[in-house]
Amino acid sequence: MKHTFATTVIGWFFCLAGLMMWLGWMIMPVHIGVYFEPGDFAAIHEHFHLWIWMFRVHLFGYVVAGMAVVALAAVSTEPDVKALMFPGAAVAMAGLFVGALGAAFYYHHGAWGAIELSQQSFQGATERIAALRLDTEYVTCLVVEPQEVVHGNQESGERGKVVEAGVGAMPVVMVEPG
Repeated sequence: MKHTFATTVIGWFFCLAGLMMWLGWMIMPVHIGVYFEPGDFAAIHEHFHLWIWMFRVHLFGYVVAGMAVVALAAVSTEPDVKALMFPGAAVAMAGLFVGALGAAFYYHHGAWGAIELSQQSFQGATERIAALRLDTEYVTCLVVEPQEVVHGNQESGERGKVVEAGVGAMPVVMVEPG
């Protein structure tokens, strides 16, 4: 591939995309795990505007990466290079698209939840999270059946309902005081 103005711009697009995805994620004040937890929405609401803008930078990094991949495939002129570049670009674009959709899900529901649940109780937040459970499982491509288990602190006599779900070695636990 020849060094031209187009290849220089494409190279800078790849650098910009990587920087946007990384910087948007690293500066974001609240990182949501696989599943939403009741405290996530209050934490997002506390840093709402910074969280929104850093997530936008992160998401737009996916768009810039997609532009760079398509542009790189478009400037390839040799038949042997095209034979490998177009399928590779298609797979890369599919991966970027799926990643962007997953990130957009958390962006949308994180912002929505921060606004809706900022003044609600723990119970209200837990009910909203339970309503999002199925959507979240589809987004993470893992369907986990939650199990309700009653745990308590043996020493203090405190008891509460704990909703447990796990993905392999990553349990997600929400404790409802009770």
